[in-house]
Amino acid sequence: MALPISPSNGMPSTDWIKLTAQTVHELARAIDMQARQSRKSYQQYGITENQGAILRLLLVDGPQSAIALSKRLYVTPSNMTGIIDRLETKGLINRTRQRDRRIMDIHLTDKGQQLIQNLPDPVEVKLRWAIEQSESQIPLPTLYAGLRSVLDHITSQSI
Repeated sequence: MALPISPSNGMPSTDWIKLTAQTVHELARAIDMQARQSRKSYQQYGITENQGAILRLLLVDGPQSAIALSKRLYVTPSNMTGIIDRLETKGLINRTRQRDRRIMDIHLTDKGQQLIQNLPDPVEVKLRWAIEQSESQIPLPTLYAGLRSVLDHITSQSI
């Protein structure tokens, strides 16, 4: 069931619907571009997009549980187990038990850290540059708050 569409800013309904559709299209285009570029980049290094995303998260944020990683990447825990198994087989990560023996922290190995530090991420670089260039039109806190709000609504509703 679709949610009702209604502009909240006094804009004529037809204009608002058209602008909403264009915005959704541009977001989908950005996501598709990122996915294609990442896939191509990661394939050259023998890893998948999800594997690369896990390595990047571990590099930036340090060791994490598989559950935390699955939530951040929107991957089911059962799929996350397979992805982590394959990364471990490649020697890119290792697992260590937390105090609660049921929970394992995922760590980058030296090999994993070296791979992800050398792996180019052209889309992320392009997006950062584009955001910096757009800062005068859309302040970063406004852009972030808007996207965060959209994502929060998506994750809180079952349409």
